[in-house]
Amino acid sequence: MLDPTLASFPLGSEEMTLDDINSYQLDPSFQLPSRPPSPSKTRAKTNPAQHVTGFLAQGHPIQQLDSADGSVSAQYFGPSGEMDPYILQHMLFPEDGKVVFGQFQYRQLTSSYSHDEQESCVPANFLIHMNRSPTLLSPEGTIYHTHDVLLENLISPEQGSRLIGLYRFPSIPVLSRSHLKVRTETLIPQIKVTELLPPYLLAAIYVSAEPFSRYDPMLNVCNVNTPFPRTELREIAYQVIIKQMHSPNLHLLQALLIYLQTPQDHVRTASAEDSSKWSLVGSTVNISHHLGLHMDCSSWPIPAWEKRLRRRIWWIVYSEAAWRPLLLGMPQLINDDDWDVSPLEDNDFQMDHLWCPAEETAAEEQAHQKPCPFCHGGRDFKYLAGLSLIAYDTHKSLFTMGATKRLATNFSASLVAGKELLEKLHHWRSRTPIQMAPENGLDAEPRFCFHAGSSSHLKLACLTLETLIWRAITRPLSNLVARETYLSDAESTAPKNDIRVDHIPSMTEICKSHVGVRSKARVLRLQWFFIFVSLRGMFSLLACKQPDIEIGSSACFSVLSNFIMLLLIQAPTKLLAKELLAILAKWVIIMREQSVVFDTMRLGLLRLDSFFRMGLENTFRLPSHVKDTLRQELPTPRYQG
Repeated sequence: MLDPTLASFPLGSEEMTLDDINSYQLDPSFQLPSRPPSPSKTRAKTNPAQHVTGFLAQGHPIQQLDSADGSVSAQYFGPSGEMDPYILQHMLFPEDGKVVFGQFQYRQLTSSYSHDEQESCVPANFLIHMNRSPTLLSPEGTIYHTHDVLLENLISPEQGSRLIGLYRFPSIPVLSRSHLKVRTETLIPQIKVTELLPPYLLAAIYVSAEPFSRYDPMLNVCNVNTPFPRTELREIAYQVIIKQMHSPNLHLLQALLIYLQTPQDHVRTASAEDSSKWSLVGSTVNISHHLGLHMDCSSWPIPAWEKRLRRRIWWIVYSEAAWRPLLLGMPQLINDDDWDVSPLEDNDFQMDHLWCPAEETAAEEQAHQKPCPFCHGGRDFKYLAGLSLIAYDTHKSLFTMGATKRLATNFSASLVAGKELLEKLHHWRSRTPIQMAPENGLDAEPRFCFHAGSSSHLKLACLTLETLIWRAITRPLSNLVARETYLSDAESTAPKNDIRVDHIPSMTEICKSHVGVRSKARVLRLQWFFIFVSLRGMFSLLACKQPDIEIGSSACFSVLSNFIMLLLIQAPTKLLAKELLAILAKWVIIMREQSVVFDTMRLGLLRLDSFFRMGLENTFRLPSHVKDTLRQELPTPRYQG
């Protein structure tokens, strides 16, 4: 406690010094931090790179923020938290930027102070404290030791190191290859480095990398007689992740993100995602804010590899928080005004002391080699992160509770909102390599590395997002199509030249001629336009490989299946119904054949088969001309049980 005589201290004194304060004999249990030495005497030559926006506290040495062994937690002080970060701006921080108060310490990474009154920065201060959980620390030893032994019995260290080398970094760049000190050609880390990683992170990596073990001869041979312990590894990862939630660190967040991306068990891929994964997604968002990943760390006094890693992990968290709520119909988890991290660039994927040439230039001299776009350029995740911004905007503009109520019956407003999002999608496409376009199939050129050449997950994500936008635009048309007067005479009133595949009007033409649609012929023409624009890239999936990222991939196929069915139900003419039924039949064949190999397609097939088993006429309220089409094209209820 403070000495009661301190109450008589002259509060308004302008001559107050540390000696004055000490003269009042404060209780020794409350010790003021000592004044740091004079900068002019102790500070080394200043690095000009430190004088950047963000107001780096001058003189702070470069030190890792997150502990390597997980024994220490770093908690970010938010602007409205119980500890006002602006109080810490007045604290006397030593040269290392840390002030120790017994069992915890404050660390200052940036200051809000600036010589320029027009510039400002949110202060970055962290509470550093030891993890003292009875769950993790006990007289018998740590829970990590128990799982280390179990993990080593399941996967040998040599096998584990090779599995890490196979981990799909370009798709989910959640690990630091520089920190792992990976080898030049194989990207396989040394065993002594992997032993420093916690067992739950290793278990999550092993499960995620196992489907690619055929690319490694040793792993391929080892798995012949001994089945891969997928269930046991998932259990190790899940159990420790849950127990570690109370003391989060980067390792925990890495393991969480990898665990969310691991494929579901075969028996569960035909069911909707359970609530446990949704709660884990919320945990990743909470932990990322707890660790301060939502802040710009470019000027922080931390190692360069940690800056790159923090930025990549934030964008992985953001992608999860953008796609899963959108595809599950759940509320958004991130407020777009509560984060400040710039888009990913090529230098966010650099590797210290490591060079990986592009496959097409690997045989040339090093001076003529080009950097691998996957290892050094962030393909494919850099493009997925950009697409996630559009996914977030799509959810916010079209599918929140308020947006749905506002746009569900307003075609003009829906078209305006959809046009803006489709333009963003078009701009994103224009900035991606040509082989990533949804309309392009898998290139037939031989590949000598395990980098995916098809970017199938990007094609699927882009196509799904476009489908969702058109689905929202067509919501107001449901009321028009459902009217019996329109259903009875739409075919006779529509001009014959409305049904043309060789001419798809531009979005500008649509906006000029169809805003405030009431004409039956115009509705027909617009609906026809929707069909071909929305489905133009769908059948390019025939040439795609298995999507190598799991963010909602099962739900993506379900979205596509349901949209085709919706268009068939709302077909305004018999001719359109026949065309859509043919599209649906082809889509079912694709799903049924490829789902044998690609489990992610099973949910989309399940949704359609549930309709077919009951019979479309028994399941939906169909227009008469759609019923006639079904009876003519499907004379027997072959799908009914």
